[in-house]
Amino acid sequence: MQRPDFTKDMTFSEFIKFYWYKTELQIICHENNLPSVGTKGELNNYIKRFLDGKESSKILTSKNNKRTGVLLDNLTPKTKLLESGFCFNTRRLYQLTI
Repeated sequence: MQRPDFTKDMTFSEFIKFYWYKTELQIICHENNLPSVGTKGELNNYIKRFLDGKESSKILTSKNNKRTGVLLDNLTPKTKLLESGFCFNTRRLYQLTI
């Protein structure tokens, strides 16, 4: 089955029947004045709320940047990374190289 183009008239259940790349989700969000940054899950959530009838101006980013866990200064060879909340994302890697 060929995936249809995104339209404002489709339901979310129709939308999730197909695979969408993150870049496609970002374009959909941008074209519909939705937040266009975040994880695929967050982008899907913005689109879900939009397709469920919520006004795009009332859909705000849900990204929570307040992480808890080990800071780089406290990272040691004995730190248990799986239980600490530490994450190897680009922001943390950038801090490691400074």
